[in-house]
Amino acid sequence: MADRRYELSLDLRDVFVWLISRHVDKAFGICVDRNYSAEPGVLSHVVVGCEDQATRRMLREEATEALQALGYTVAPTGGDVYDTCPAYRHEMSAHQQLSSIRRVYDAMHGKYAPARDYSRPRPTDEEIAALPFDDAF
Repeated sequence: MADRRYELSLDLRDVFVWLISRHVDKAFGICVDRNYSAEPGVLSHVVVGCEDQATRRMLREEATEALQALGYTVAPTGGDVYDTCPAYRHEMSAHQQLSSIRRVYDAMHGKYAPARDYSRPRPTDEEIAALPFDDAF
């Protein structure tokens, strides 16, 4: 996976959807910390937020395993870090969620597939410039 293109927020979204499918009875959030000078596939920490410490550790372990299956390495370097959160998942269809779950499952069994961006397309600069402009306010 040397030429792999890392899309961390999309990969993290897929891992989050996969975790939710496995733990429907738990309420939690997830993000990862990255060091400012780290290579693209290197994470400092996987952070899971929930009330119960034992659950938090279990979910963090599963999320770390899934991210490693997707090609990431977790290697705390001790420097300043910044958070990366999952891509927005609330408008995903059930089919898209199943595709995300399957992608993580496949990765954990040695079959990698790239992330898919399900967000709505954003207009280009040219499309924005062509929109009617109402300055009569």
